Amino acid sequence: MRKMKDSGVEWIGEIPSDWEIKKCKYLSSFINGYAFDSKDLKLDYIYPVIRIGDIKNGKIELNNCQGINNNDGLDFYKVKNKDILIAMSGATVGKVGYNDTDLIAYINQRVGIIRSYYSKYLYYSLNTSGFLEYILLMNNSSAQPNISSAIYGNFFIALPKNANVNSIVRYLDNKCSKIDSIIENQQRIIDKLKEYKLSILDEMTNGIQGIRCNLGLISSFKNGLNFTDNQEGKMISFLGVGDFKDYFVLDEKNMFSRLFLSDEISQDYMLKNGDIIFVRSNGSKELVGRAVMVNNIDYPLTYSGFCIRYRNNRKDLVDDEYLLFYFRSPKFRKEIEKNSQGSNINNLNQELLSHISFVIPDLQYQREKVAELKQKIKSIDKAIETKIEIIRKVEAYKKSLIYEVVTGKKEVTT
Repeated sequence: MRKMKDSGVEWIGEIPSDWEIKKCKYLSSFINGYAFDSKDLKLDYIYPVIRIGDIKNGKIELNNCQGINNNDGLDFYKVKNKDILIAMSGATVGKVGYNDTDLIAYINQRVGIIRSYYSKYLYYSLNTSGFLEYILLMNNSSAQPNISSAIYGNFFIALPKNANVNSIVRYLDNKCSKIDSIIENQQRIIDKLKEYKLSILDEMTNGIQGIRCNLGLISSFKNGLNFTDNQEGKMISFLGVGDFKDYFVLDEKNMFSRLFLSDEISQDYMLKNGDIIFVRSNGSKELVGRAVMVNNIDYPLTYSGFCIRYRNNRKDLVDDEYLLFYFRSPKFRKEIEKNSQGSNINNLNQELLSHISFVIPDLQYQREKVAELKQKIKSIDKAIETKIEIIRKVEAYKKSLIYEVVTGKKEVTT
C-alpha cells in the first residue's frame, strides 16, 4: 500500500508521500484572448477565431465560426499543438479543451490559452470538480464568474514525479477514450431520436385539406430589443437565444435568463401566454428559425433583439400548439429555406415569415392531432432522458476516475 500524506489542499485531500503540491503559475503560462474588432471578423476567412462554443467534449470543434484574413502581429494569440484552451467567462466558465492538432487558429477575448510541459496532465487536473469549485469560490459564487490569469495561476494541483506523469496520461487517455466512445454512442442515439421527434411533426400536415393563407394574415410579429445588463435597477425575466435549447415550450420561470434594467420596458415588448418566439439571428445557422412557445407566464417577461415574437390573432381558426408543431417541423424548415433562397440562413425577418403560406385544417382536427403527437413526443422524450441519464452516470464515473488518478489515490502501473 502506498504511503499517503495530507496535501494541505481541501479539494485534493491526501496524496502519495513522494508527490508535491504546485500552483499552476509555476507549471504553465496563461495567455488571455485577443479582443478582435467585429469589423475584422468574417464568415469567409482564412484563419478561424476560436470562441467558447468551439470548446466541445474536451476538444476544439470549429462550427461556423468567424475568422480573419490577416494574421499580422497575432502570433502570440495563435493556438498551438498541445495547448489547453479554457473558457474565461460565461455559463461554461472553466470548460477546457485540448488541442492535439496542427490547427492554425486564434482565440478571442473570452478564451484563454494554457501552455505547459505538463500539458495533458494539467488538462486532466483541470477536468475535476475541484477546479470549478475553486473558480466559484474566487468569484464569491457570482452569477457571472470569470477566470483571470491570477485566478488560474493560484490553483493548486498534485504533481507526481516526472517519470509518473506520462504513465498517468497514457492510462487516462486509454480509459477516457473508451468512456468517451460510450458517451458518443449514446449521444448518436439521442440525436437520432431528436431527428425522429421532429420528423413525426410532418405527419400533421400530410394530405390535409383546409384554408390556405399566409402567416401574416393571422398573426402579428415584433422584433425584440437589445438590452444591456446594468447589474443594477429592476430585475426582469428575459428570453434569450441561449434559453431555447431543445425545448418546445418554456413554462417555468427558472427556464429564462434574468436582466437588471434601469429603464422601463414598453408593454409591446412583453410576452404573453401562447406567444411563439423565433430565433432571428445567430452565429449558429442551424438555430436561425427555431421556435419556442412561452406559457404559464404570470410575471413580466421580455425577449432578445435576436428574436422575433409571433402572436396568433386568429385563435378561432388555428390552435397555438398546432402552429408551434408546424414551426418545428422539417416541412416548415424547408419553407424557410425556399423563401430565403438557400439552406444557409443567416437571419430571419418578419417579411419572410409573413409570406409563408400553409393549409389550416378544421380546428377539431388540429386539436386531435396535437394531442396524438404530444403522446408520441412524450414517449420519445422519455427514451431520450434514459440515454441522457446513462451519459450523466458515465460522465460522473469519468470525473471520479480522473480525480482518483490525478491526486494519486488510484495507483497507475506502467
